[in-house]
Amino acid sequence: MKSINSTEREMKRLQLEILRKQNTLAELDITKREAEILLIRQQIISAKSTRMIMRVTATLTGISIIATIMNYFGVFSNKV
Repeated sequence: MKSINSTEREMKRLQLEILRKQNTLAELDITKREAEILLIRQQIISAKSTRMIMRVTATLTGISIIATIMNYFGVFSNKV
C-alpha cells in the first residue's frame, strides 16, 4: 500500500502533467490562429494582385482596340 506522501506526490505529478498538456494545447491554438491570419493576408494579397492584373489587361485591350480603329481609318499611315 502506498503512503500518503507518495500518493500526494503522484497527484502533484499528474496535475503538473495536465498543466503541461493544457499549455501545449494553448500554444497549438495560438499557432493555428496565427496561421489562419497569415492565410487571410495571403488571400487578400492574391485578390489585390488579381484585380491589378485584370485592370492592366482591360487597359491594354482598350488601347489595342483604339489602335486598331485608328489604323483602320488610316491615322498611322504615312500617305501624304
